[in-house]
Amino acid sequence: MVYQGPSRGCNSCRQRRKKCDGTRPSCMRCIKAGRVCGGWEHAASLHLRQYKAQNANVSAPFVSIARKCGMPKRVPHPVTGILPEDKLPSEISREASNTFALRAFFYNYCFISANPNLSRGYLSRLEPLALRLGPESELVKACEAVAFGGHGKPLNRPALVQFAEGLHQESLSSFAQNMEAGASTNRMEYKMIAMLLGLYQITMCSDEDYGNHITHAKGLAALMKISASPFALFGKDIGLFAVPAFRDSDTTLDSLLFSLEALWTRLESPQSSLDFPALAEALVALETYFSVWQKRRIPEVKATSVTTIALRYDSNEHPVGYWPGSVDTYIDLYVAGVWNVFRAARLLLGHLLMKFTSTIYDQDSNRNTTSTTYRLVEDIFASIPYHLTDNLPAFVDGMRTSEQIQPGKHLGGLLLMHPLYVVANLSSLGPEVRRYARRCLEWIGENHGLGQATLLARRSDLDREYLSSGLMLIWSGFAM
Repeated sequence: MVYQGPSRGCNSCRQRRKKCDGTRPSCMRCIKAGRVCGGWEHAASLHLRQYKAQNANVSAPFVSIARKCGMPKRVPHPVTGILPEDKLPSEISREASNTFALRAFFYNYCFISANPNLSRGYLSRLEPLALRLGPESELVKACEAVAFGGHGKPLNRPALVQFAEGLHQESLSSFAQNMEAGASTNRMEYKMIAMLLGLYQITMCSDEDYGNHITHAKGLAALMKISASPFALFGKDIGLFAVPAFRDSDTTLDSLLFSLEALWTRLESPQSSLDFPALAEALVALETYFSVWQKRRIPEVKATSVTTIALRYDSNEHPVGYWPGSVDTYIDLYVAGVWNVFRAARLLLGHLLMKFTSTIYDQDSNRNTTSTTYRLVEDIFASIPYHLTDNLPAFVDGMRTSEQIQPGKHLGGLLLMHPLYVVANLSSLGPEVRRYARRCLEWIGENHGLGQATLLARRSDLDREYLSSGLMLIWSGFAM
């Protein structure tokens, strides 16, 4: 989200006078060489200052204020066992704290695609709009509520969580009053606020109070004039997962997902009314379309393996991020997220194939479906370090000496939750695979403050409305 200037080289490649491929957040040249990528920010900021000095009368490009901001985790004193007082550092004012929270939100949840042909970004229009509306706007307060809540929980700072709830109530009350007063529902600001209020509930979700996000999903759907379903986002000319790199004439991932949803709905009808041969034929045909779509993707949006984690024969409980096999990287979290949406959908399709076509499937076909299922799961697991770590090259460099993954952007955990939930509850998979998916969900809940991830790890009985409304809120961020 920072101005990139005419050179797309990262700082490390520029210093070494090497050609950089421009992959973000870490370039592939640095990853393959085992170096920590220096990133772009410092060079970009320096170039921007020079640009402004030389072109005082030219309007400056947008520069993000997003930064990784945080406080130390509140832990008991090693000798006395007493927790320190839960308060802001004396040198930090409340105004400054709010600013840090806003910057942290932009860092954790927003990014602008460097190439619209390959990626849509996520909440890419939010930061410019929030900065224009100012610190007292409902939109900014909603962002700060999510940031304080999402950081306060992992840091064991209930004061931040309590402050987050105050901001949430203030934003919710003002939003409701504006809706009652007939505010223009076409304004992107209000759609973003509705989405953020839902994201706040996903963050603060608990076993006792876990369905509040459903109301916000319905409110967002009303503002967008669609039904309260994630699949409704495929209409309205949004093309949610159909940027040019993911589009293939009339076959888009959007259309494949819509077809899968339609088949799933038909299969939920009373069995006496089902035409099983016709449904089996439709399922097999759809599986072929999914397979062809995957093969036809251009190399630029496919996963790139950066290393391999060796099998640890003495461990039945692989640490989060250390599942044996490939570790993959992507050009950004949108692309990684699209691939895991595809994988989760194809896993569900494989489940339906095994369940409803067993009478016409031969043994070889069943083996092929099982093999495809495990390959898809391995690909999801290979994406986990990219989604969850703060610095993938540093993770790769430290794999031999550490089994701890350093938490990265919360968006990575948010996009990974539902694919992991599919894996954790797929009966055809082995117990070790399903346990690992649940441990990853627990990790996301604990380290990214996403309460819904913790709930997904512990519950397998969540109804369709609950899961669909959560997906709708998450996926809507691609459209804003």
